[in-house]
Amino acid sequence: MASKIQSSAEGSEQASVMSGAGSTPRGRLELVGKIESYDDAVNMAVIIPREDGIICVSDDRTVKVWMKRYTGQYWPSICQNVSGACVCMDFCIELRQLVVGLDCGIIIEFKVGDDYNKVQHVRDYPAHTGRVNAVLLVDENILLSCGSDKCFQINCTETGQRLTGYQLNTSGSCLQYESSSKYVFIGDNSGQITVFKLDADKIERLTTLKRHTATVQCMTLDKSRRLLFSASHDQSIVVWNLKTKDFAAFELHGHL
Repeated sequence: MASKIQSSAEGSEQASVMSGAGSTPRGRLELVGKIESYDDAVNMAVIIPREDGIICVSDDRTVKVWMKRYTGQYWPSICQNVSGACVCMDFCIELRQLVVGLDCGIIIEFKVGDDYNKVQHVRDYPAHTGRVNAVLLVDENILLSCGSDKCFQINCTETGQRLTGYQLNTSGSCLQYESSSKYVFIGDNSGQITVFKLDADKIERLTTLKRHTATVQCMTLDKSRRLLFSASHDQSIVVWNLKTKDFAAFELHGHL
């Protein structure tokens, strides 16, 4: 899956591309590009692996693919209008598969062309009754999502059918998936992270991780070391050790 960048976080009207490579001193980021063509909030940006390209979704109801030209500037090679404000997305480069969650509860699936100059609409998933907060493509044909309707949904991208779901206690805010264990992690607005086991078309709730005191804004995985990082509105970052049965945790310090 593509790497997700939060430099285009909600409330921002531009997307920036940062780099830590090259001659930049260790620990510093270098600004290598900026996109300033939005009038509304850019809610998510995804770097296209092995390409000088970025996919952005915005409150302006567009999905845009920006490719870097010989001038060094990013230009839109695709601008796809959709029926609602775009909240989140995920992109699988191997299958050129793009899914976009909308504020109206619909998830739209697209097929991106090999040259990144066109997209083909595949299908709509009426997955939620409220804002879609997170979407995730896993295991080639499985689509995970959570939303403000307090539902965790699993759909099949091969058939377009809903496989199963789970009613959460509060709205899910973010998702992560570890393929080796088939664990699904759902951060929510209460500050908790619910852990599920994904088995074919079934899910089993395993436990709830409690450390944060406010909304879990985002999570990311270190797959090689089997560590889950979670960041919250309580201004804390917690590291969870997935190699231990009790998911031992510690808090990172030194950040703002």
